[in-house]
Amino acid sequence: MEVIGSGGYGIVIDIPDENRVIKIFKGHVCETDARKEYDAHLKIYTIFNRFIQLNPKFNSILYIPKPIEFKSCSDLGECYGFLDVSCAYVMEKVTSARPDQIQEHLILNEDNPHLFGKIFCADYKKPPFNIDVILSKEQKNECKPRGAFLGPELIQRRIGKDLFSNLPYFIGIFYGIVLKSGYHPIDLEIVVDRDNRICMYDFGKVYEGEKEYKEAINIDMYLPVDVSEEMEKYQKGVELVNQTLKNINGGRRKRVRRTRKRHSRKRRV
Repeated sequence: MEVIGSGGYGIVIDIPDENRVIKIFKGHVCETDARKEYDAHLKIYTIFNRFIQLNPKFNSILYIPKPIEFKSCSDLGECYGFLDVSCAYVMEKVTSARPDQIQEHLILNEDNPHLFGKIFCADYKKPPFNIDVILSKEQKNECKPRGAFLGPELIQRRIGKDLFSNLPYFIGIFYGIVLKSGYHPIDLEIVVDRDNRICMYDFGKVYEGEKEYKEAINIDMYLPVDVSEEMEKYQKGVELVNQTLKNINGGRRKRVRRTRKRHSRKRRV
């Protein structure tokens, strides 16, 4: 097992032979909160899977890793041997195309040009972390990278012109899936994997609530909210989800009451 990510809530461990990762939460994280993240992931994945069944053309373009199982604190000592942890859950791995396996985050928002082309090291030295600091090669070797941030130019080079031109549309589909699941999308990770699929994961900060989809991107780092052409594509993605899954509300299918016609039978005299 190898630690491939870390943060304030815990660590992520890679199980390479099984194409899965384990997100282990630190002891100060309440198991109830971690369970909420797993439940949100499971519901969002279920709605996404239903959308893909009805729109199979997106199967090779969009991807959400499958949540596999949730582990309570009583299971962890036996399974992983870590101390001071509260709980964990297992999910499919999103595999990067980079040789160093760093996740590539796709950012279209021009308000964040300082991120473009940067590699953010999550635990270099000690907090607070300053993403604007240009690290030397030696410093990068000392830290555990969290991700590479690709701006528009690098994104187009990475995924090609066609996928790049429709990226706001794809993000709209993802956000529509989250909203249709009954959650408000916030602080999600949008990356590209080794199969050139646009991927979404990390549902630790999504929360339940009824909000308009336009509000979902007010604090979003991925999309340029003031560019009308990009917004139109984003809205089309959200609307496609609404139309495809119009009989599903908050992750639950609406019950349609049906009345059966009773055929009267003549009694024999």
